[in-house]
Parts: sequence; C-alpha cells; structure tokens
Amino acid sequence: MAAHAVLVPFPGRGHINPMMHLARKLASHEISVTFVLTEYWHKIITEAEDDDFSHAQKLGLDIQAALITDCMVAGNMADFFLSLSNMETHVSELLTNLKSSGTTPSCIVYDTFLRWAVPLAKRHALLSVALWPTSVTNFSIMYHSDLVGLQDCIDYIPGVPSLKPADLPSSILSPSPVSNEILQSIIDARDADWVVGNSFYALECKAIDALLHKTTVQSVGPFNIPSAHWGDGKGVSQCREWLDSKPARSVIYVSFGSFVQVPRAQIREIAMGFMQSGYCFVWALRPDIEASHVWEMLPAGYLEQCKEQGLVAP
Repeated sequence: MAAHAVLVPFPGRGHINPMMHLARKLASHEISVTFVLTEYWHKIITEAEDDDFSHAQKLGLDIQAALITDCMVAGNMADFFLSLSNMETHVSELLTNLKSSGTTPSCIVYDTFLRWAVPLAKRHALLSVALWPTSVTNFSIMYHSDLVGLQDCIDYIPGVPSLKPADLPSSILSPSPVSNEILQSIIDARDADWVVGNSFYALECKAIDALLHKTTVQSVGPFNIPSAHWGDGKGVSQCREWLDSKPARSVIYVSFGSFVQVPRAQIREIAMGFMQSGYCFVWALRPDIEASHVWEMLPAGYLEQCKEQGLVAP
C-alpha cells in the first residue's frame, strides 16, 4: 500500500509555506499528501495566481487540499493560540472519513504548535511527525528552556554556541500565555515519533547531533519561499532583477507577518516614512479585509513614485 501523509500546518503564512514545501518533497517521492487548511487560508492560497495546489497538479504531484471549518478565535494572540485545540475534532473527522473511503493515512505531519496532534495520532494508530518551521538550534534552545538561566553566558546547551540572554527567543525572555503555549508545545513534541526542522545538516550539524541523543530529530530544509515560486517563477525573477540593480547591503526587508492588523492610516504613514527615509526597501504587504490589492491601502500614486526606491509585494 502506498504511503499517505496528512499534513496539518499552523494557520499562518509563515507556517503554511514550509509545510507546503515539505508536501512537495514527500509527493516527489510518490507519497500521497492530504494538506489540511482552514477555509480562510484555503481561500487566500487558491485565489493567488498559480497557487500551490494548481502548481502541484502541473508537476504531477499528488497533493490534495482538505478543508476544515474556521474554528479559531480571532483577536489577541493568546485567545488564538488557546483556540487551536478546536481544530482537533475536525481533523479527527477527516482522518475517519479518509479511512472510510479506503484511504488509510500512514502518518500525521503537524506543526509543532498544534499540541493536540500527537494524542490524536495515537488514537488513530498513526505515526506523528512534528515540523518545527525554523532552525534546529532555535528548537534546541527552547527544548532545554528548563535549564536556561539569565546569567551573563549561556554555554551549556548541547550543540549550541555560547549565548547572551539577549540572544534567547522571546518565548523564554518574556513569559506570557502565548510563550507558555509555545514552550509546552516543545515539551509535547518529545512524544512525537519524529521531529523535523527547517534546516540542513551542514549548517547545524552540532545542534542536530546533540539532539539525536534525546529525540529523533532530522533536518529536511531549508524551505521558506512559497513553493509555487520555486525555480525561476515570474515574481521571483522580477524581484531578483530589482535587487540586482541595488548596491550590496542597501535594501531593507519589511514584513509584519500574518497576524498583525495594521490600520490603513498607519500603513500610509509607514509608507511615507519609507519613501522619505531615502533607503531602498522590499515590503511584503498583506491586503486588509477591505482591499483586493495592496495598492488600495497605499497613498495615491505611491507605487509609481517610489518604483526605483521600493518594491511592494503582496
């Protein structure tokens, strides 16, 4: 029977992108993939030009989208994180339906932040694989957070170079309900059958080797660019040409992520600040709920006025 993986990303662009890259890697090895998305994120991805799923079909890769209800609580990050457990029931129903249809999954590959995934996999008698979407070193620091103090030199985390307290992740430096959830998710991942990091062995061999004495960790990256833009896609080519026209180390990259809701008036002030600064910039800007395109959020004529100085990408 062919292997079948169910991939469940954390509902955020910076987590969906690496999971989609992993989906492509698995599918290229003739593993069938069911990719679970909330309705909200499925709409965003499939409305994009040459979206990930269409691109996979063109390449002959077996990656199928599975939708679940938007069951998370919008608002502050603490409420959002706590509501992630609402996904469990919907994913469990999906697994049951897949089995009923004759498609028996082999494993669940889940974003490490989804704390309910390992117990769910065990109930369905499936292997569980935790995807950590950043570096293995970052995972190791938080894995050993119970050892970390805020003294001048932190030089005792296996496989990790000496650190100053200011180098530590904010999840350790600034305790909060969200950081507690993140640190607990690392502890929960110790029960997963595998942990895979968005890295490669030559970059982090010491951290990976040290963790292998404690958990089954592997590197499967790096992958941070949306998979539809692998190769020499049109958008990537345009960005490269623009960047190549600028002096080395002269361009500022700006992104506010998937969750921060910035008022349109503030976006326009930020835009004018970039232009008046005189610095070149690449700004990854997400349309707000009232805009179909990013230019609707910017001052009139802004993109034309600063086309040599700045590149605004949706």
